[in-house]
Amino acid sequence: AKGDFEKKGLKVGDVVTLTGVKDIYDGTPELKNATLETVKVVTKISVADFLTKKEDKNVYYMLEGTITEFAGQKNDLKTYGNFGLTDDSGSAFVYGLTTGWGGAKKQAGTLGLNFGDKITIIGYHTSYKDAPQVGGAFLFSKGK
Repeated sequence: AKGDFEKKGLKVGDVVTLTGVKDIYDGTPELKNATLETVKVVTKISVADFLTKKEDKNVYYMLEGTITEFAGQKNDLKTYGNFGLTDDSGSAFVYGLTTGWGGAKKQAGTLGLNFGDKITIIGYHTSYKDAPQVGGAFLFSKGK
């Protein structure tokens, strides 16, 4: 019903699983009588604040910034989706951007991203050899 998402505390960026009947309304596909099955809460955060969080593959963050080259890492937007994400507070290394929630790996080139693009991603805090990074990341939106 109208207002249910707000009543349940859901917000833009949260990852939800819905069940329902596929329908078409006025020529547009929709999910009719949808039921909320699961929620992954996503917290919007700055890069600097993200870097202070503990590693946890079950806690998701939304980060906005500009795609940059990250010194000391293999930067690749064509296959792996490895790059720096920089906002006014700092930079974090993004390792392996996927095409969506549970999406394909090693297909970052299909997302049409370039260094200098402003994007929003969702991922969790992890590290490699004690260097923090954004893991399990997927593209949420691309700025203009």
